[in-house]
Amino acid sequence: MTKIKELIKNLLKGKIPLKIVFWIYFILVTFLLNIFIQIDLNNSYYELTFNKTQTYINLALFFLLFIYTIFIFIAVIKSANQYKGSKFLAFLAKLTVTINLISTLFSTLDILKVYYFEDYFIGSQIKAYKAQLPIKVNSYTNLKNIDKIENKILYTYQIVNKKFSHIANLNLKSFKKDVQNSLCEDETTLDLLKKDYVLKYSYLDEKGNKLINIDTTKKTCGPSIYDLDILKEILSKQGQM
Repeated sequence: MTKIKELIKNLLKGKIPLKIVFWIYFILVTFLLNIFIQIDLNNSYYELTFNKTQTYINLALFFLLFIYTIFIFIAVIKSANQYKGSKFLAFLAKLTVTINLISTLFSTLDILKVYYFEDYFIGSQIKAYKAQLPIKVNSYTNLKNIDKIENKILYTYQIVNKKFSHIANLNLKSFKKDVQNSLCEDETTLDLLKKDYVLKYSYLDEKGNKLINIDTTKKTCGPSIYDLDILKEILSKQGQM
């Protein structure tokens, strides 16, 4: 621990050579931190969710990167000021860490918007989905479009495999009930419904003709929508969570 404290002091006082500070502590460490954070984000990239644990983990990672960015900015500037070689190289080092700091500040503002403004978060995730469309859901269905209008999230699915065209002849009332039951049991969609979002599902056949529209609200799920929250609260009081 003493060695680490001594290293931090030396970095902040500019006592470590610029080439080491810049290439190892700035370029290499920053690159590794970004890779680690990107991997964590990719694990939940397509989740339209407000899972608190995942949120806190992501925020902690971004906070770590933000603090390190400020720290290494000071370290490079201090070391560049002590550099006895080319003034131009010292200037380039300062310029690079300054641009990195500004970029990180803007990224942090976007991240805060995502995590503290739920509507902005959903909009940004829908944008990410749109860039990947169409998305294959199963062997016969594609997610063709997704959009958001006020508190309504609109999904458009299309049957793309002719072998499954008989689905159009199924009991659509029963199909609607199955879809709504699925949405009411899924933790991710439950989070959205509890926040008064309306999930609007449209299903098209392989020719683009409408089969059925399915609207789901928290009223659709009934009072049982809060059962899981009640169970979690009970278990938490019992010390099991």
